[in-house]
Amino acid sequence: MIRDNEYLKRFNRKFSEKELISLDEKFALMDSMHSWAVEMGAFSEENIMEGIETDIKMARVINLV
Repeated sequence: MIRDNEYLKRFNRKFSEKELISLDEKFALMDSMHSWAVEMGAFSEENIMEGIETDIKMARVINLV
């Protein structure tokens, strides 16, 4: 658990300033990782949005705790 919020803000600010990858490159990387996960059998290729509602509900509950 992070107790020093100011430290975290400074860290995030410095980290984002050093980040040299564009948004397009981030999306390309995400697509590549998804393709690799499909090849490995972690995800199905049929419908990547299947079950997203359940995942969102679970994430909301977990984040409220």
